[in-house]
Amino acid sequence: MNRTGKDDLIHALTSGNQERACIIIQKQKELVDELFDDIAGNRRKYSLVHIAAFTGQEKVLLELIKQGADLNVPEVTYKGWTALHFCAMHHHAGIAQILCEHHVDRAVQDRDGKTALDLAIKFKHNDIVNIISQTK
Repeated sequence: MNRTGKDDLIHALTSGNQERACIIIQKQKELVDELFDDIAGNRRKYSLVHIAAFTGQEKVLLELIKQGADLNVPEVTYKGWTALHFCAMHHHAGIAQILCEHHVDRAVQDRDGKTALDLAIKFKHNDIVNIISQTK
């Protein structure tokens, strides 16, 4: 089956093939800030930065940063979470570290008024609490 670049990228991301995903991102830079439908079939839309953050794919996130992706873009159809919110919720400390080192806005609030730090505290992800609180 011949996949489109977008389909191939989603397949690479959902199968955890970070190397393949990075190659596709390098070749199809127009996908970097595109919004993707939720693969679970609900009506949410996510950027590649969101997908990398909630799946813990550090190599993909670093490639997206290299390609100039917007790290502060909110997810637009549900809670309004940023990548930092997703990694705080899903306990991906490596992603949080990368985002904070690249000056993500830590003060962004979701639709409920919660920051990523609030989520990390709520779910007792103390390593992420420390990263968000201390990394400058």
